[in-house]
Amino acid sequence: GSVFEGPGDWLAGGNLILRYNFVPERTKWSSYIQIGAGGLWNDIYKDQSQSLVGQSFEFSLLAAVGVRYQWNAKWGVALEGGYRHISNADMAERNRGLDSLGVLGGLTYSF
Repeated sequence: GSVFEGPGDWLAGGNLILRYNFVPERTKWSSYIQIGAGGLWNDIYKDQSQSLVGQSFEFSLLAAVGVRYQWNAKWGVALEGGYRHISNADMAERNRGLDSLGVLGGLTYSF
């Protein structure tokens, strides 16, 4: 992703996400919660004037709640709101971390 305001230009990485659906699979609507963990690389750490990010690799933790509408056996749409924390777990001197809240919408494919 791109940095829109502040130090650095980019963040790139991934998360392993575990999701729990509250409604049986055969219904059109289901709600869910999910948690995830992973890592990312960045160029924010190069700016020594900031204290948020202290190294090129950072950990990423997330939690979200959402709702999904399944319009057929394979395809659906989802809308979720979540929290993400990015930090280096004190492996570098600078580690205030980045916290964000956001909304995500997407197209889903079940297999």
